[in-house]
Amino acid sequence: MNRNEKSTFGEKNGCVLGVLFKFLFILLAFVYLLRALSPFLFKQLFSSIAKKAEAAAAKEQMKQERKSQKDKSRTPPDDLGEYIDYEEID
Repeated sequence: MNRNEKSTFGEKNGCVLGVLFKFLFILLAFVYLLRALSPFLFKQLFSSIAKKAEAAAAKEQMKQERKSQKDKSRTPPDDLGEYIDYEEID
């Protein structure tokens, strides 16, 4: 083929097709790797979320236990007056 003759794709089109094939190859490789690694990534993500939720629940439970202990240790104030037990009259 002479330099004067045009090929089917020409030099510019060949360069564009080469870039397109490289892009598609890199894209497919990325998708393949993502599909291969996604179960491990999701497992790590969900376990970290579960640990955070468990820690928050434990913290909330500790707060409630402290509050209930304070309520139990609290004595009723003396300024309420006496308790009067009324008896029923038949």
